[in-house]
Amino acid sequence: MPMSKAGRKIKAKLEEQYGSEKGEGIFYAMENKGEIPGMNKMKGYAEGGMVKATGKLNTGIKKCGE
Repeated sequence: MPMSKAGRKIKAKLEEQYGSEKGEGIFYAMENKGEIPGMNKMKGYAEGGMVKATGKLNTGIKKCGE
């Protein structure tokens, strides 16, 4: 998902202050924690990482005895 103008600005400031790798890490940690205003998580994943199943997954693996 593309980053907003405000997100790019915040990330650039953190990278300037802490260095490229550490600043990027801090930015994404803040995003995951929900501390960056205007950054929305995808519906379903924000509540714990699982989404509602849409049907049975056919893997081709059969249970013992089938």
